[in-house]
Amino acid sequence: MKNRTSNKTRFKEKRSEGDLANHKPWIRVHEISSKGISWRAFSKKTNRVHHMLSTLELRVFEYLDRHPKVHDIKEQYKLDPDLTYGIAHDLEINHPAYQGEQVIMTTDFFVILESSQLAISVKPRNKMNNRTLEKFEIEQAYWKKRGIKWIVLTEEEIKEL
Repeated sequence: MKNRTSNKTRFKEKRSEGDLANHKPWIRVHEISSKGISWRAFSKKTNRVHHMLSTLELRVFEYLDRHPKVHDIKEQYKLDPDLTYGIAHDLEINHPAYQGEQVIMTTDFFVILESSQLAISVKPRNKMNNRTLEKFEIEQAYWKKRGIKWIVLTEEEIKEL
């Protein structure tokens, strides 16, 4: 069983802060159990190793990494917990929790483009259940409040990349 890294440690390490080579993802592949395949991939664009929690995420990362208008790729990007808790409350949705403890939500990719920003969530279509859709409602409202476009990509959209 993998050791869970505490949020206290993640905050101390300033995860989800910094740009390009100085960015550290909130979640690293060795810190959580996965039912699928996790990936680490080096980017010449950012000059660091990126952590993807699925093969679908890897495919999106590879596309972003070679796209000429992408300046920076921040994976497993932490969302402000005060904002997500408030949004969940307003939407009357249970905020995500693990073993009874509230968790800090993340977005799979926060992308810095030449003249804008984009948040991307990646999920296989067969994992789109009611609970996933509720969490996506929180995520969508979060990015809307920040004025940043948010999209969901499934294998259907990713095969077009």
